Amino acid sequence: MAFYILSLLIGGWFEILKLFGDESWGLNYFELGYGIILLPIIYFITKKWNTKFLNTKFHKKWIIISFFLGILFTVVQPILLNILNFSVGKELIDFKLKLTDFKVFESKYALNFVSIIILIPIAEEFFFRGLIQGKLQEKYNLYLAILTQAILFGLGHLNIEKLYYDLRLDWEWAYITFLQGIILGFLFHKTKSLIPALIMHIIGNLMVVLI
Repeated sequence: MAFYILSLLIGGWFEILKLFGDESWGLNYFELGYGIILLPIIYFITKKWNTKFLNTKFHKKWIIISFFLGILFTVVQPILLNILNFSVGKELIDFKLKLTDFKVFESKYALNFVSIIILIPIAEEFFFRGLIQGKLQEKYNLYLAILTQAILFGLGHLNIEKLYYDLRLDWEWAYITFLQGIILGFLFHKTKSLIPALIMHIIGNLMVVLI
């Protein structure tokens, strides 16, 4: 977990430097750099534990289910956020879903999407579902394993770099990713493979970029 937090801190320092007007090449592609840092770290951790979770012997219906879960979860995120806002007495937000301006993919930041959509989801699925949930399931109750990895998954998305310039953590995003982690955890358990969870995760991240 320390390696995961360290990679987030690296990303955080990139964001701080951008505030001071540093528009160097490396900072423009910090998401890509973050993915490139994170994926090898997670790979070597999982290789050390000799974890096997890329089983392909599951019913192919799970690929379709995972694809639509990725879309559906993104669409209902505004509702989930307003449930949170209502429960803590915050003003409800009027969300409007619309496609992004596709010119963003032509910008100097476009390569970041390679990391957001592919590299980071792979690293996170290997780590949270494959390693953490996989190892916990071997020794403890299934629901405890799923809940634990989902909590850690949520905490890993607090965007701690915001403390440097906004003095706040992103509890809303942590809440959303916690709920996503529960669904991903059950997908991993039902199929005994990371592939369906990875599909849902990638589609979800793609939808967040597009909407």
